Amino acid sequence: MEKVTLRNDAVRYGTFLGIVAIVFAVAGMFWQSGWLSLLSVAVYVTLLYTFTKRHAARYDAAEGCSYGRCLKFILFMALFEGILAGAYQIVAVNWLFEARYEEIMAQTLAAVEATGIYTRDRMQLVGEMATRMTHSPIWLIASGIFGSLIKGLFFGLFVSAFASRKPEVFSRNNE
Repeated sequence: MEKVTLRNDAVRYGTFLGIVAIVFAVAGMFWQSGWLSLLSVAVYVTLLYTFTKRHAARYDAAEGCSYGRCLKFILFMALFEGILAGAYQIVAVNWLFEARYEEIMAQTLAAVEATGIYTRDRMQLVGEMATRMTHSPIWLIASGIFGSLIKGLFFGLFVSAFASRKPEVFSRNNE
């Protein structure tokens, strides 16, 4: 039961987390606000807790759902969220918001050039490499997965403690 439930729940809930992350990413492109970032984190943690608690409730009372199982579930959700977020990044960078990303890249490179660390020739190489990496589907998927796994692990360490369910000693299944 665990493998099928884990995989199905992780795909379903991870996809939903990915869609929510995409919505906040699009909103962040247009509204630069600390409140939006704070709201994004609050929604993410709330959904993470809700989905993990719902998944933990699927295990019978005699078995329970341990801290490790909850964390494993959160990491699988984060994996699917990262795949979806990376796919969105590919579409956003290359088609939807290409001009906006080029503008952000130009501002970033201008700030690095203003530090004086690199010569003009080096800055040209850095700019070319950054542009290639920003438009590379493999890097975008990998960075989406890696970022989601780190975020899921960080918040999952806390959420798992609250969402886990200890086995009930006197449940009917233990008789």
